[in-house]
Amino acid sequence: TARGNASRVYAGDNDMSGGGTQRAYTSSNKGVSWTEIYAGYSEVPFTDLTFNADNGSEMWLSFGGYDASKKVMYSNNGGSSWTNVTGSLPNVPVNCIVFDDNNGSPGGAI
Repeated sequence: TARGNASRVYAGDNDMSGGGTQRAYTSSNKGVSWTEIYAGYSEVPFTDLTFNADNGSEMWLSFGGYDASKKVMYSNNGGSSWTNVTGSLPNVPVNCIVFDDNNGSPGGAI
């Protein structure tokens, strides 16, 4: 649930059976209706989502698995587009991700 907006909810689906794709969704009306904000990798599950508590449009997804290039995705527009920000993270599963406000500076996910 988004801080400051209890109506905004995020959820994910990691159904990889039959070649399924991980998907993330958001709802602006407490789950009455949903909008897909991410459909991604079919070979590694996403494990967590965090967002900037002061700006719910800025969010990060983390991924499990042992694919060196698929660890963290970032969106600064509520999930309309995503950028791979894996960088030089070690090739181990990323099980969770947390936003560190860092005194209001952007890019605070750790």
